[in-house]
Amino acid sequence: MGQIINSIQKKPSNNLTMQNEYQPEFINFRHAISILSYNILAAIYCEQSQFGYAHNQYLKFTNRSTKIIEQLKIFNVDIFCLQEVDNIEFYQEHIKKLNYEFCYVQRPQRPDGCLIAFKIEKFKLLKYSEYSLDKMALNYGLPLQYQRQNVFQIVRLEHILTKKQLVIGNIHTFWNPNQDDLKFFQIVQFVQKMEAEKESDDQILIFCGDLNSLPHSNPIQYIQKNKPIVERIEKSSNQIKIQKEIFEHYGPPKLNWQSAYHPFPKFTNYTKDFKGCIDYIFYHNANVEKILRLPEESLLQQEVALPNRNFPSDHLPILAYFDFHY
Repeated sequence: MGQIINSIQKKPSNNLTMQNEYQPEFINFRHAISILSYNILAAIYCEQSQFGYAHNQYLKFTNRSTKIIEQLKIFNVDIFCLQEVDNIEFYQEHIKKLNYEFCYVQRPQRPDGCLIAFKIEKFKLLKYSEYSLDKMALNYGLPLQYQRQNVFQIVRLEHILTKKQLVIGNIHTFWNPNQDDLKFFQIVQFVQKMEAEKESDDQILIFCGDLNSLPHSNPIQYIQKNKPIVERIEKSSNQIKIQKEIFEHYGPPKLNWQSAYHPFPKFTNYTKDFKGCIDYIFYHNANVEKILRLPEESLLQQEVALPNRNFPSDHLPILAYFDFHY
């Protein structure tokens, strides 16, 4: 397990600086690749009806988006994976100003999508793939209610200095806690596609995302090569049947996937009605040097929950530094 980057509190300010928020103590590691995953809360879902405890001012896209860009600038990571990205024209302009190239996939019939960005001076894009999980569900023979407009994306990057390649994946699965069977299917499909990108024994693969699944759930257990456990399936016998059939059809992951955060954080999503760990960074064939320590719960509770004046999303960004000696 790598070291933990401690939090730093910044002095209060009247503008949108990261007041009372956290940032890495050490940003530049010469022989490390930094990767961040962050559900930034799409504007379409950030409504007073959903976050009634939040001041309306802190739900406005103009305030939140400015703060999100400030966060990305401060973190200064090599690669970041975002979920719930809408208003893409705004983010396109500002991400380019930070000297990143990016790949974006929009959800079908939805305004938001997933985005992977990487530093232009460090990486060259070799391959980009995007996938519709609706099409995969249809091809597998799942009924129409399993089509929820979810997508994922995978990039193959070449490190310009060393010519080493790494594969990065980004996904946002279906949100409903009552449909673990659908999330199980989506994660199985994602992992299968990630593993298909392995071209050599030393191939580095890393995937990020909002998996909308708690650590003990079958979707997350699958990544760690565990079979779906009946006791974890609380809904219907049909859910049990579908998860077992999917597991038997595809089998467990072929590669050994590990979480950058071990143990898992207590929460990465923090609202009044739900608090839990549903965002992840998993990797194969790499070593974690450092991770970002998430804020103390007392800091998140200062204004009931997220989002608020200090945190522009209901999710927290997670960040890991991977050993990349050259």
